[in-house]
Amino acid sequence: MTAKATLEEAEKALQDTQLIAPFSGVVVQRFVEQFANLQAKQPVLRLQAREPLEAVINVSESLILRSRARERGRAR
Repeated sequence: MTAKATLEEAEKALQDTQLIAPFSGVVVQRFVEQFANLQAKQPVLRLQAREPLEAVINVSESLILRSRARERGRAR
């Protein structure tokens, strides 16, 4: 193996040691000890966001109309 290939392999291995969360938050629970060997998709941490998360949900118009009809029926 060439020195360049060895360096690229080491850099890839280093990247695989980093966990990057998709939002700012704090660790509220750790499921594994430091330096443990992990499997793909294995839970490692539980994070809690510092700020409220916002979600966009697509809802069909027919579902909205049914929901409104039910609400009108309850208001009587």
